[in-house]
Amino acid sequence: MLLHEAYDSWQPCDWLLVDRVSLILRREGIDPDTASVPLKATVAASAEVRAVLQLRHTPAACLGTWAAGRVLP
Repeated sequence: MLLHEAYDSWQPCDWLLVDRVSLILRREGIDPDTASVPLKATVAASAEVRAVLQLRHTPAACLGTWAAGRVLP
Protein backbone atom coordinates (compact mmCIF):
# COMPACT_ATOMS: atom_id res chain seq x y z
CA MET A 1 0.00 0.00 0.00
CA LEU A 2 1.30 3.43 -0.86
CA LEU A 3 1.97 5.81 2.02
CA HIS A 4 -0.64 8.32 0.91
CA GLU A 5 -3.26 5.55 0.80
CA ALA A 6 -2.38 4.59 4.37
CA TYR A 7 -2.71 8.20 5.49
CA ASP A 8 -6.07 8.66 3.76
CA SER A 9 -7.53 5.34 4.92
CA TRP A 10 -9.95 5.23 7.85
CA GLN A 11 -8.79 3.91 11.15
CA PRO A 12 -10.26 4.27 14.65
CA CYS A 13 -7.93 7.07 15.73
CA ASP A 14 -8.05 9.11 12.55
CA TRP A 15 -8.41 12.37 14.49
CA LEU A 16 -5.43 11.46 16.67
CA LEU A 17 -3.34 10.55 13.63
CA VAL A 18 -4.13 13.88 11.97
CA ASP A 19 -3.47 15.82 15.20
CA ARG A 20 -0.12 14.10 15.78
CA VAL A 21 1.00 14.56 12.16
CA SER A 22 0.04 18.25 12.32
CA LEU A 23 1.95 18.70 15.58
CA ILE A 24 5.10 17.17 14.10
CA LEU A 25 4.84 19.27 10.94
CA ARG A 26 4.38 22.47 12.97
CA ARG A 27 7.38 21.54 15.08
CA GLU A 28 9.38 21.30 11.84
CA GLY A 29 8.12 24.71 10.72
CA ILE A 30 5.72 23.35 8.08
CA ASP A 31 2.10 24.49 7.85
CA PRO A 32 0.03 21.28 7.99
CA ASP A 33 -2.77 22.90 5.97
CA THR A 34 -0.49 23.36 2.97
CA ALA A 35 1.66 20.22 3.36
CA SER A 36 1.31 17.61 0.63
CA VAL A 37 -0.39 14.29 1.30
CA PRO A 38 2.84 12.34 0.58
CA LEU A 39 4.66 14.45 3.20
CA LYS A 40 1.85 13.88 5.72
CA ALA A 41 1.91 10.15 4.90
CA THR A 42 5.67 10.02 5.49
CA VAL A 43 5.23 11.67 8.89
CA ALA A 44 2.31 9.32 9.68
CA ALA A 45 4.64 6.38 9.11
CA SER A 46 7.21 7.72 11.58
CA ALA A 47 8.08 5.93 14.82
CA GLU A 48 6.67 8.79 16.91
CA VAL A 49 3.23 8.54 15.32
CA ARG A 50 3.23 4.74 15.48
CA ALA A 51 4.07 4.88 19.19
CA VAL A 52 1.18 7.25 19.89
CA LEU A 53 -1.30 5.09 17.99
CA GLN A 54 0.00 1.72 19.20
CA LEU A 55 -2.20 1.55 22.29
CA ARG A 56 -5.14 3.26 20.62
CA HIS A 57 -6.17 0.78 17.97
CA THR A 58 -9.82 0.32 18.92
CA PRO A 59 -12.71 2.79 18.79
CA ALA A 60 -13.15 2.52 22.59
CA ALA A 61 -9.50 3.36 23.27
CA CYS A 62 -9.69 6.31 20.89
CA LEU A 63 -12.89 7.59 22.45
CA GLY A 64 -11.31 7.35 25.90
CA THR A 65 -8.25 9.28 24.74
CA TRP A 66 -10.45 11.93 23.12
CA ALA A 67 -12.64 12.28 26.21
CA ALA A 68 -9.65 12.49 28.56
CA GLY A 69 -8.07 15.17 26.41
CA ARG A 70 -11.27 17.21 26.31
CA VAL A 71 -12.24 16.74 29.98
CA LEU A 72 -9.00 16.46 31.92
CA PRO A 73 -6.54 19.36 32.19
